[in-house]
Amino acid sequence: LDFRVWVLLFLVMVCFAANSVITRYLVLESRVSPFLLTVIRFVSGLGTLLLLTSIRPTTFRHNRLDFSYFLGALFLGAYAFSISYGYLFIPVAAGTFVFYTFVVVTMVAYSVIEDKEKLTFRLVLGQLFGLLGVLVITFGRIGSVTLLGVLLMAASGTSWGLYSAYGKKFQIAFSYTYNSFLILGAFAVIASMM
Repeated sequence: LDFRVWVLLFLVMVCFAANSVITRYLVLESRVSPFLLTVIRFVSGLGTLLLLTSIRPTTFRHNRLDFSYFLGALFLGAYAFSISYGYLFIPVAAGTFVFYTFVVVTMVAYSVIEDKEKLTFRLVLGQLFGLLGVLVITFGRIGSVTLLGVLLMAASGTSWGLYSAYGKKFQIAFSYTYNSFLILGAFAVIASMM
C-alpha cells in the first residue's frame, strides 16, 4: 500500500477512537443526555452535508430521497442511539472492543451470506477470538463493565455493520450518507421539539 493510504488509515482509526472517547466523556462526565447528544450529532452531520453540497454541488452530488434510504437511516439511527446510551454502562476500551467485534462479525456474515464470500479457517478463527474477547469482557469482572453496556455496544456495532453493508447497494456513497442524515436530521429536529 501507498504511504498516503497508511496515513489516511491511521487518521481514520484515530477519529474512530476519538469518537468513542468523546462520546463517553460527554455522556458520563459532562452529563449530556445521550438522546440530546445523538440529536446534536444528526443535526450537525446534516448541516455539514448540506454545506458540502452547497459549496461543491458537482463533487458532492446526491440522488433524490426515496424509500430505499429509510432502512439505512434506521441502521444509522440504531447505531448512534446505542453507542450514546451504551457508554453510560461500559468503559471506552471495553466498549470499543465490543463495538468493533460486532461490526466485523456482522460484515463478515453479510459477505458470506449475500456476497457468497468463502468462509476460511482464518476468517472463522478471527471471529471466534473476537467473540471470546467479548465474553471475557462481559463476564470477567473487568472494571465498570455491565451486561447492558455490552448489549448496547453489540447492538451499535451490528447496526453500523448493517448500515455499511446495506450502503453497498447504492451507486453513489455520498447520496446514501446524505439521505440517511436527511431522514435522521428531520427526525432529530422533530424529536427535540417534543
